[in-house]
Amino acid sequence: MNPRFLLLAALGSAAMLLVPRAAHATEPLVRITACEAVQVGGHDAQRLTVAIAGQTQFFDAVGIWPVVQGGADTCSIVDFTPPPGWKAFRGDLGMVFFYGSPVDLGQSLDGFQITVNDVGCCYEVNLSNFLMFDSPGNGIACFQDCRVTPARSSSWGSVKALYR
Repeated sequence: MNPRFLLLAALGSAAMLLVPRAAHATEPLVRITACEAVQVGGHDAQRLTVAIAGQTQFFDAVGIWPVVQGGADTCSIVDFTPPPGWKAFRGDLGMVFFYGSPVDLGQSLDGFQITVNDVGCCYEVNLSNFLMFDSPGNGIACFQDCRVTPARSSSWGSVKALYR
């Protein structure tokens, strides 16, 4: 990875933390487009593919990291893959940072893949706009389990009988 870009990314992130949040910043829209149960190092994990959209202006970087709840730091992103044409690296405190070509206002970009050890955890999602040193979106995304729910076969009549 280009050390100059890493320096630029670090400076941009620091600047966004120091600059007051814009009044127009809103939560990004995060939508799961694919989900599969996988094994990572012999442990159950879930690979989520998500589409992300900014609601107020374009974005060219996305930071995702687990939210620590109740003092327990049990959630983590164990693997990640950027969308085509984008790049990604792991930052401090479990953060994964994606960056690439700008995504226009009102458009979404699909293909952000994160493999998580516990899909029941919540994750902070921060959109960045390096050109304007702005953060056009910041919010919490909580995902549901993507494993298949066990079901038993039955007739339509037996299903109706459950609700009589």
